[in-house]
Amino acid sequence: MIEQSGKNLPVETARPLSQSLLWSLQRRFYENEGVGAWGNGPVPYYITSTPFIARAYARMVLGFLRDCAGEGRLDREKPVYLVELGAGSGRFSYHFRRRLDELLRRSHFRDLRVTLVMSDFAEATVKHWRGRPEFARWVADGSLDFARFDVERDQELRLLESGAVLTPGGGANPIVCIANYVFDSVPQDAFRFEGGRTLELLAELWAEDRPGVDGVRLEDLRICFYPREVNPGHYGNADFDRLVEEYRGCLDEKSVLMPIVALGCIARLRALCGGRVLLLAGDKGYGQASELPPEPAPRLALHGSRSMMVNFDAIGRYARAAGGVAWRPRARAVGLHVGAFLFGIPPECAVETDLAYLEAVDSGGPDDFFSVQIAMEKHCDDMELDQILAYLRLSGWDSHIFRCCLPAIRRHLATARPECREALGAAIAEVDLGFLPTGEQYDLAYDLGLLWLDMDQPAAAAEQFEKSLQRHGLEAPTLINLSSCLLRLSEPIAASNKADLALIVDPGNAVGQQLRALLVQQAETRVERARSV
Repeated sequence: MIEQSGKNLPVETARPLSQSLLWSLQRRFYENEGVGAWGNGPVPYYITSTPFIARAYARMVLGFLRDCAGEGRLDREKPVYLVELGAGSGRFSYHFRRRLDELLRRSHFRDLRVTLVMSDFAEATVKHWRGRPEFARWVADGSLDFARFDVERDQELRLLESGAVLTPGGGANPIVCIANYVFDSVPQDAFRFEGGRTLELLAELWAEDRPGVDGVRLEDLRICFYPREVNPGHYGNADFDRLVEEYRGCLDEKSVLMPIVALGCIARLRALCGGRVLLLAGDKGYGQASELPPEPAPRLALHGSRSMMVNFDAIGRYARAAGGVAWRPRARAVGLHVGAFLFGIPPECAVETDLAYLEAVDSGGPDDFFSVQIAMEKHCDDMELDQILAYLRLSGWDSHIFRCCLPAIRRHLATARPECREALGAAIAEVDLGFLPTGEQYDLAYDLGLLWLDMDQPAAAAEQFEKSLQRHGLEAPTLINLSSCLLRLSEPIAASNKADLALIVDPGNAVGQQLRALLVQQAETRVERARSV
């Protein structure tokens, strides 16, 4: 028996990991939480939802389109579908659609219909996306659609806006599939190889003080692994069995995860488009067998849901066995492994895709940038304003990075050169335009409003304070600052209304009381002037 952690009461007897109760509890978590799993929820998503990674993926998609067009594999009369699995908070989708639009407008594909399909198995999550006003313009022109799609079982893709249905055997054009932080959270199997033997690691679930299945939560579970020797042909699936045998031949005293649901999903997506798929996947995982740790059993991380490392090496072997291509970074990933896998198109016809991967991922890609970002966050206070602007520009106007640099920006503002202040104004506009709120507590609009006030731009500040009120509700400081902006814009009645509302929200607010007194005094002065005239 291989124990991952302590145990008390049995919940489920030993069985293949992919058949564990763990995964049905996982589905229940995402169905119940919906988009609340992200934003202020427990599920991490930042590193796979930045403008930087969106730009990298957009460049790879453009390279892929060039390869398809160059080999006559692109029907310009039909749409090209980009299917994002488990689109989660929607923030990556928002950044990606914006970056891809910029590239397409400047390319030979400006007239090509390229439709991003955001998908998830949870109905509430898809419903939330469809109601977001930020997506409306893309839905209207057909460049964004939605689908309920279950990576574990669905055979077709039904688009909810256009009504199009992608079925096996159909599809005029290749498909791009995007899977960020998806394959780490769907069923996998586990094996260990010792002295030429293949041992399947069966999972047994335990929970403290919860002897039954009812009421068990993911955070209650403890998992133990029991090795059981299996023979060749264990799966009865040629692709899966070949992978197991390959690992038996090259590994010893090591355990490996088999991403059987991920591989099955790829196979079903390939069936929708004549086998031609480019898969772009970002996750925590291993790019080659030599990176596998010596641990006797896989570990499961807990962050609201459960997740495991992704065996990208197995996906790469699957792609190459099918005559495709697998790209992985030459340097081992520190925080995020971004792999690309091409099916149905000969390797010699993937020159532009190869080049795009080299430039967008392998030579300073999302993992490299994130590693540098962690270090930079410790030194933001030491940066000059033009350096901060360069950093923001490089990030793609990342709102998180802007937040980290905000104290330094405010400190430099009073002595900033006119051209730097002008550049800062443009940067604020870019950060604002690229921000998709996902329910987080941080109030970006409020901070942007304060910065515009510091730059003596009350109209722009008022716009941000209005956004803050819409996103975060009535807050006295926001109302007071908005009132001050309106006063400076010569709108005394509107300013008075906002000040009154601030004091209703917070009657004891001293700043609000002072502002209200000033407004009353100015109103009385205007009345006296009118009488004298």
